[in-house]
Amino acid sequence: MKYETLMLKLNSGECVCFQNENWNYRIIGGAGKDSNGNYRDSGARSTLEQTKKLIGCFNGYTQEELKEGLKEWTYIDSWAHAYGDVVPDGTKVLIKDNAKEECKKYGLDWNEYKQKMVGGTVEISCKSGSDYSIWKKDKISCWYFPRTAFVITPDEEKISAHNGMIITEDMVGKQIVVK
Repeated sequence: MKYETLMLKLNSGECVCFQNENWNYRIIGGAGKDSNGNYRDSGARSTLEQTKKLIGCFNGYTQEELKEGLKEWTYIDSWAHAYGDVVPDGTKVLIKDNAKEECKKYGLDWNEYKQKMVGGTVEISCKSGSDYSIWKKDKISCWYFPRTAFVITPDEEKISAHNGMIITEDMVGKQIVVK
């Protein structure tokens, strides 16, 4: 993942989960910044469940430490956790598997067109009230989604969703253990 993409995700209120070479998980974001202005993290833990319980419990990384970490960590997933900056128009996003439930939770309609967008990469048209207007792939019309129904794509790489986990092109062929 590029540093700029990570910062866009964090500034937009996403928790970002990585796995290191020792198969430990780390979640950055979701709990604001530490006293030095760095995004807080969970520390490294052996299971995703343990890691999620510790979101924001530890001091954050400096910009340089994040840049170095991104060279070694494998991106696993991200999710909207806290409200941050508005996601900019034109940002590529992945509609998550939970989109139908999230739309219903916030009183937004659901239809076959939205269903076809699930698991796909699309683009934000604009923020509209508390929701986001997101272009269909044809860019002729838009549908509204709450912030919790999508995540910013890891980069401009090809991605897909599989069993709730985002799979990027650089992950294909690698052994990834999810505990």
